[in-house]
Amino acid sequence: MRENANYESDAGAVMRLNIKPFKNDLLKIYLQSYILYQTVSSPIIGHYHHTSLPFYYSINFRKDCWGVSYSGNVVSKKLSGSYLDAGENQSILTIFWQKKSWRIYVTDIWFLTRSRYSSYTLPTNILQSTNKTWIDDNKSMFVLGFSYDFSSGKNMKLNRKLQNKDTDTGVF
Repeated sequence: MRENANYESDAGAVMRLNIKPFKNDLLKIYLQSYILYQTVSSPIIGHYHHTSLPFYYSINFRKDCWGVSYSGNVVSKKLSGSYLDAGENQSILTIFWQKKSWRIYVTDIWFLTRSRYSSYTLPTNILQSTNKTWIDDNKSMFVLGFSYDFSSGKNMKLNRKLQNKDTDTGVF
């Protein structure tokens, strides 16, 4: 419960959709959203309702050893105490080459954009505040890396037959 609030409640639902139009890994599309209905009651801000609906998406393309992935989101404000806070925007592009368990990749974070944040106070007669921030230094940050997937490095096939025997005589 938030400070100085009589009560606060959250209710919501999550929706996810995975699409493989070619029934293989050539193209995959992931969509996710959730709806969140928030209520807060406080002597300072009164009784306030807010509904948020953020949206996340990812598009993945893979052909042989090469792959490209892009993910992003549409930001929605969320009730946080006496503020409406917008989450962090995302725009991430990754290009990779993979051979067996080894992967070499280049990632561009905040691809063609910059990170931005905003918050607003709820409407009251005591205080009004608006904050908008853009971070230009984060624009198109590059990451060059390599990785090894240990989980797919060794494939074990276990073939075991069930060997149950009832050796109990049934006498106590």
